[in-house]
Amino acid sequence: MMLQGIVLSFITTALFALFEVFFRYSAVQFNVQPIVFICLSFFVAATILIIIAGPGKGGIKTLQLPHTWAFGIAEILMNISVMFALVHVTATEMNFMARATIIFSLIISWIFFHRTPSRYDFIGLIFVVGGLFYIVQEIPSDIRAIVIFIMFWVSLTSTLRSFIAEIHPESIEAHTVKERCRVTGYVLIVSSFFFLILALSLSYLNATLPLDQQASLPFISNAPTYAEFMHE
Repeated sequence: MMLQGIVLSFITTALFALFEVFFRYSAVQFNVQPIVFICLSFFVAATILIIIAGPGKGGIKTLQLPHTWAFGIAEILMNISVMFALVHVTATEMNFMARATIIFSLIISWIFFHRTPSRYDFIGLIFVVGGLFYIVQEIPSDIRAIVIFIMFWVSLTSTLRSFIAEIHPESIEAHTVKERCRVTGYVLIVSSFFFLILALSLSYLNATLPLDQQASLPFISNAPTYAEFMHE
């Protein structure tokens, strides 16, 4: 059993690495729109998970839980932030800066879960902060601020996602592979669909509102365009 866990850990690490490299390649080489790319990818992936799982426990009931929506939104926002980060930095740099999740995890677990950090945690934190400071200094000054802002969101949403997963009732009760696929599929399909509808709505406003009104609403002027939903 222990050997199986080690093998699965290596496979997971390798897949995560490929996942991030593919994200960067898609962002840089194909110039895909991050919000559209992430939402469509997750919608398709969630559909496949639901098909694999089939009907059963942990399906529609999952949609009734606030944990589902909170986890889904955190997951989508995290991956959109990762995509935006990879436009500016390499996958390696992004991975190192994502270690800021350690800082957020300590703070959130301390405040909300009353898990008091040990002195060893604080010692490790010094090395983490030192490493982050070094990486940040290597980023070109003209993009440093935006990269730090994006990575702040990556780390925060990643941490929130992990803690929500700890207390998600359906996720806790899911024991078999199919049950986990079903719960994850329903969580991701509703969140990705919600963001797709939101993005399409903002695209409509972007296409119809006068330019002077768009200027006062930057979240509309920076929304995906209709053309970006159909990459050619």
